[in-house]
Amino acid sequence: MSLDKYLNKLRALEKKQEQYISPCSNAFILNIIRECCESNGTPTFFNEIKFEWNNRLTEKAGRAHYAKNLVELSIPLFNRAADDEVWENTIAHEACHLLSYRLYGRQGTGHGYYWKITMLKAGYEPKRCHSINREGLRRKTRFSSIVCDCGPKLVANRIFNRIIKGYSYKCVNCNTRVQPLVAAQGSR
Repeated sequence: MSLDKYLNKLRALEKKQEQYISPCSNAFILNIIRECCESNGTPTFFNEIKFEWNNRLTEKAGRAHYAKNLVELSIPLFNRAADDEVWENTIAHEACHLLSYRLYGRQGTGHGYYWKITMLKAGYEPKRCHSINREGLRRKTRFSSIVCDCGPKLVANRIFNRIIKGYSYKCVNCNTRVQPLVAAQGSR
């Protein structure tokens, strides 16, 4: 990648993420991704990898999207990280997911042998989990009511919405089809 293209990519990212306060810069993140690509023998793949900040990631420090060549990083966890080493490992971790998928296909997905080799080639320990404190960040599941022959029950909104769309679910107790329990119109 030419210096001009690199600087343009960096400027575009900084403009998009300027509202986020982070302990390391976009240049730091791009540099780690570039080094991972180069150490695994695919320096041109760096041009195809994108990264974004995600405010909704509250359990995972990062996430790799294979089809989009996208690395997502958690804003809430990023701001809680104790040092740059945690983020360096996380960024390399996600970049190596994309690299192992590119190099080895479906065999390279997950935290298996090929991902570990990719991490080691990049010079990082192949660790799966972060140790950032997530207290108070977990998103709360919302519930809605359904009814079957044995009475009303609460289910997660995801299941409730599927029932509304026509998916069929059976009660594990009475083995009858469940129905959404919708409040009568006009009642409060």
